[in-house]
Amino acid sequence: MPQTLSIHGKIIRGLESESDILEAWRIRIQQVVTFPFKAEIFEVQEYVSIIQQGDLLKVLAIDDIDDKYGIIAHARFGRKKVYFPLCELEAIDLSHEGKKYHF
Repeated sequence: MPQTLSIHGKIIRGLESESDILEAWRIRIQQVVTFPFKAEIFEVQEYVSIIQQGDLLKVLAIDDIDDKYGIIAHARFGRKKVYFPLCELEAIDLSHEGKKYHF
């Protein structure tokens, strides 16, 4: 019986480098996610950061890919513009299609 690939496997099939995999995810996220959406910080942050665990951000777009932090989201925290690792956010109000993916 042939094994079917998960959604995640289909996105990164044939890709080997981490940068290629992150770029494939960036493209897929932009295809299925409707921006803006609300997200909660679920990782503990540095004590001196203006953003702390449990805070809510309004994610406006995917901004960049960083070697250390992965996919970076362009967001707002109140009136402040912030750039934050997508992997440290928990989406609150995504569409049904966007919820299929665990970023």
